[in-house]
Amino acid sequence: MKKRFQLFIGFAISAAALWASLAHANMRELGHALWRGHYGWLIPIFLMMNFSFFLRAFFWKTTLSVRHRVSLGHLFSSVIVGVMANNILPFRAGELVRIAYTRQVEGIGAPILLTTVFMERFFDVTMLTCVVFLDLFLVGGSDLRTPAIVLASSVAGFFLGGAFLIRRHSSVFSLFLGFFSRWPAFRDRLGKVLTTAVEGFSSLTSIRETMTLFLLSFGIWSGSLVSCYFFLKIFDLSIDPLPMTLSLLLYTSLAFLVPASPGGIGVVQLATVYALRGYHVDDSRSLALSVVFQIVPFLFTMVAGWYFIHRDHFSLFGKRERPA
Repeated sequence: MKKRFQLFIGFAISAAALWASLAHANMRELGHALWRGHYGWLIPIFLMMNFSFFLRAFFWKTTLSVRHRVSLGHLFSSVIVGVMANNILPFRAGELVRIAYTRQVEGIGAPILLTTVFMERFFDVTMLTCVVFLDLFLVGGSDLRTPAIVLASSVAGFFLGGAFLIRRHSSVFSLFLGFFSRWPAFRDRLGKVLTTAVEGFSSLTSIRETMTLFLLSFGIWSGSLVSCYFFLKIFDLSIDPLPMTLSLLLYTSLAFLVPASPGGIGVVQLATVYALRGYHVDDSRSLALSVVFQIVPFLFTMVAGWYFIHRDHFSLFGKRERPA
C-alpha cells in the first residue's frame, strides 16, 4: 500500500506539472521546433555527460579508497545504474540501487557506501547553492554577502564536524552506546555499523583529499553547466548564454528533487518553461528543449545501465540473476 501511495503521489505531481507546462503551448509549434533542432550538438552533450559520470565515479573512489581498494570502472557503472534507476523508480530510489549494486560488485558494506553517497550529495547541495547565488547575482544583482557567509559557515561546520567524528568517534560512540547497555547484542551490532559508517568521512581528515573532492564536485557541475549550454544551442536559444544556462541548470536540478513520477516527467517540462520565460522564450520552444533534455540522458543511461546490470547479474528487484 505504501509503494502504491508513493506511485500515486508521484503520478499526480507529474500530471499536474505537465498540465501546467502545456497550458500555454502550441503543439504544432512544439513539433516544428523539434523538427528544426540542430542535433549535431548531441555529440558534445554525450561527451560531457560521460565526463560528468566519470568525475562522479572518481569522486566516489576518492572517498572510498581511504579504506578500500575499489575499481573505477565498477564505480562508473554503479553511477550509471543509479541514474538509470532514478529515471524509472520514484523518490530517488536509484541511490539505494546504486549502493546495492556496488555492494555486490565490490563487496563493500552498505554503511560506508551510504555515508560516502551522503557526503557526495552534500557537495552537490553546496554546488547547487553556489549556482543559486550566482544566478541571483547575474539576474538581479543581489547582495550575496550574508548568504555567502551562511553557506561558508555551514560547509566549514560539516567538514570540521566530520573530521572531529573521525578522530574522536570511539569516545563519542561509547557515550551514545551507553544508552543501550541493557541490550548488549543490539549495542555491539549498532556499534559495529556506526564504526563502519563513519569510515566514509575519512577523506575529510586530509586537507588535500578535501580539496580534491571540491575540485571534482566543481568539475561535475561545470560539466552539467556546459551540457545545458549545448542543449540550448540545439534550439538556437543561447541569446544570453551564461544567465540562460545557469537558469536552466538551476531549475531542472531543483525539479529532479521533486518526488514526481519515474523520470521526472512533467516537473522537468515545467521547470524548463519557467527557467526560460524570463528570457522571452515561448513555451513551445521551451517544451521542445525539455523533451530532448530529458530523453537523451534517459536513453543513454537505460541502455548502458541495463548492459551493466546484465553483465554483473544484478537485479533491480531484489533477486540476483544467476549466470547461465
